[in-house]
Amino acid sequence: MNRKLDRFNHLLSRFKKYRRKKERLVRMANPDHSVKKRIQWLQKQIDLLFLQLTQLQTRLKLGAIVVATATCLALPNQNAQAAVCFGTEQINAFSLTDAGDLTSSRMVDIDNDGDLDLFSGDQTGNFKFFENTGSASSPDFGTIQTNPFSLTTVGTPFSIPTLADLDNDGDLDLLSGEQFGNFKYFENTGTASSPDFGLVQTNPFGLATAGLVSAPSFVDLDNDGDYDIMSSIYTGAFTYFENTGSASSPAFAAVQSNPFGLSVVGPVPTPSFGDLDGDGDLDMISGVNDGNFHFFENTGSVSSPAFAASQSNPFNLTDIGDNSTPTLADIDNDGDLDLISGEKYGSFSFFPNNEVDAATGMSAPTIHATNAMVDWGDVTHASKFRVRWWVKQGGGPYMGRNKKASFGSHMWLT
Repeated sequence: MNRKLDRFNHLLSRFKKYRRKKERLVRMANPDHSVKKRIQWLQKQIDLLFLQLTQLQTRLKLGAIVVATATCLALPNQNAQAAVCFGTEQINAFSLTDAGDLTSSRMVDIDNDGDLDLFSGDQTGNFKFFENTGSASSPDFGTIQTNPFSLTTVGTPFSIPTLADLDNDGDLDLLSGEQFGNFKYFENTGTASSPDFGLVQTNPFGLATAGLVSAPSFVDLDNDGDYDIMSSIYTGAFTYFENTGSASSPAFAAVQSNPFGLSVVGPVPTPSFGDLDGDGDLDMISGVNDGNFHFFENTGSVSSPAFAASQSNPFNLTDIGDNSTPTLADIDNDGDLDLISGEKYGSFSFFPNNEVDAATGMSAPTIHATNAMVDWGDVTHASKFRVRWWVKQGGGPYMGRNKKASFGSHMWLT
C-alpha cells in the first residue's frame, strides 16, 4: 500500500511539473517548430500521467477527499466550509508586465475605489505601481508606474514594501525593507483616495536593523488593534517587532527572533499573512530564495499565535523559480484568498484560490488544455465552476472563451 501511495505521489509531482512547463511554453508569443513539438510531447506525457494517476487512484481506493488532500493538502479544520486549493500558476495575469529584477508584491486599494492595486519593490530600490483600472471582480492592471505619489528610492538595493494605516488617519502608509536591514518609512500625507507620500524616514518608531535584507509585513498578530511587524533577515530568521504603542502612535519593542514557534525555512524569507484555513486567526506564508512557498498554520488563537511546523508548497502551490515573494489577497473578489508573488526576473505569478468543498471533497474541475491558455476560474454558485481560457485563432490574436463545469469534473479545452 505504501509503495503504491509513494508511486502515486511521484506521478502526481511529475504531472504538475510537466503541466507547468507546458503552460510556460504555450504562453510564448511566437513559438517556433521545436517549441511546438515540445508542447506536443509534454501533452502526451501529461495525458499518460493522468491515466496512470486515475488507475492508481482506483487501486488505492482513494476517495474524493483523499485525492483532494493529496493535491491540495486540505487542513483538518472541521469548521471551515472549504479547503484551500490553488489553481495552476499564471504568469503576469490581468495585464501585468515584468517590473524589474527581484519584484515583490503587495495588494492594496491605494486609491480607495473599491478594487485592489499592486505595489512592488525591485532590485534597484525603486517602487513599481500597477493601478487596477478594471474592477474588484475582474481586475485589469494599467501601465507600470515608477515611484508614484511622490515616493522615492529607498537609497539602497532591494525595496520590499508593505502598506497599512500605521497612524490611524484613514489612509495607507508605506514601510519598506532594504539591503542592509533597515526600515524605510513613507508617511501618507495625502488622503485615502489621493495618496501623497512624505520624505523617507529610516527606522522610525523604535525600529532597528536585525540583519541584512529586511522584508517587513504589517500584521496585528496579538489582536490589540494596532499593527505589529513581522520581518526577516537574509540568513532565514523571522524577526518580530511588537507594537507596544497604539493604533495612532506606534512604538515598536525590541526585536524577537523566530517567535511563536516559527523556524528558518531558507535564506531571504518574505512573510505574508491571511486566514487561509478559515478558523479566524492569521496564518503565515513565506517565500524564500529557491522559489518555493512555506506555510505556517496558526494553531494558537487570534490573540495568542502559535505556528505549526512549516509545510512546503501546500495547497497545490508550485516552485516558481527563484526568490518567491508572496502576498495573500482576494484579487478576484470571490470571497477567498488568492496568492500573487514576485520573483527573481521581474514577473508576477498568480495562483487563483479554487476551493475544495470540505463536506464533499469536491474540487474545481481538472483542466486538460490543448493549445489553450487558461486565464482564471472561480466559483459561480454552489455546484458550478467558471473557467475562462484563451485560444489562438491561426496566426491571429488569442480569443477569450468561457464555460461552466461541475465540481470534480474534467474539462478538455481546445
